[in-house]
Amino acid sequence: MAVDQGIVDSVATGNLKTLGESIAASIAINIQSAVDSQSRGRTLAENALSNGIALANSITARCVNEIFNANAFAQNLADLAAGTSNAQQTVKGAQTTPPETGTGK
Repeated sequence: MAVDQGIVDSVATGNLKTLGESIAASIAINIQSAVDSQSRGRTLAENALSNGIALANSITARCVNEIFNANAFAQNLADLAAGTSNAQQTVKGAQTTPPETGTGK
């Protein structure tokens, strides 16, 4: 039983067409997946950059605040040292024996 060559060619053409379409569909899916992945990566990078900038701004603000507070702290420390020095002078003066008066010596 011989198969008509036209039928063989028709089946082969149909199979080739199906194979080509499935490869094209697979490529299209892979390209769309790559585009989606790139888009997600871009979104993650933008979020990371935004968070990094916000963190840098926060750190800068805190550093500036600490610098100004350090100056206030230094002034408070100087005031405390001056007060301590005055207190020491007062204590020294209170500890000395007053000179004897009216003894005729």
